[in-house]
Amino acid sequence: MVAYTEVDIIEKVLRHYHDEIFMRAPRGSEFIVYLDGSNDGTAEVVAGLKKEFNLTVIDCKVNKGYFIAAKTALSNARNEIVFFSDSSGKHNPQDFWVLAELIDDFDVVNGLRIGRTDIFYRRLLSFFHRFFVSILFMMPLHDYNSGFKLIRKKVLDDVLPECSTLPVTFSTEFLIRAYAKGYKIADAPVSFSHRNTEERQFTLKKIPSVLWRQIKAYAKLRLELI
Repeated sequence: MVAYTEVDIIEKVLRHYHDEIFMRAPRGSEFIVYLDGSNDGTAEVVAGLKKEFNLTVIDCKVNKGYFIAAKTALSNARNEIVFFSDSSGKHNPQDFWVLAELIDDFDVVNGLRIGRTDIFYRRLLSFFHRFFVSILFMMPLHDYNSGFKLIRKKVLDDVLPECSTLPVTFSTEFLIRAYAKGYKIADAPVSFSHRNTEERQFTLKKIPSVLWRQIKAYAKLRLELI
């Protein structure tokens, strides 16, 4: 889990994931939290919970962005099956068990966000993004940019080092590369709730420039994988 400027909710999120998943996980499991240079008190809250929740905390004092943070957190996982989730509180940790039911038959189980209530243009962009990626890379339709995944460690070790082309949509690049290597991927339905902070972080004004950079990056990745 990557945490950045989540001081208002991080304790609630960690407590929920700890009780619902970590306490029921096999012996030897680990709970990794990567702190991405927050300056709002998130790091202090996590530090206060470290002993109680037996957390493995990676405290990066400088904000390096979601892409580097996620790669680093996932690279530090040691067990054969790795669960990755956003720390935003938009997911329900109980849905972990929906993913877990499928992992015996797949290499990656990806959360398919259902019942989304976020702002309309974000849902519309997500809809077109899914079809665009599916057609461009000739792969099944997935919820590519979902931040709720259960992954076999062998896939992380094989795919993660190559992910460098799509930092804005890192989760998408990971699935594209995993599929290109022949790994089996499944979607599983998971709930997804809305937070008002999203609109401040990704506004309509930013969409044209973001889309242009993304199109160029996807073209580069497509040429690489041909």
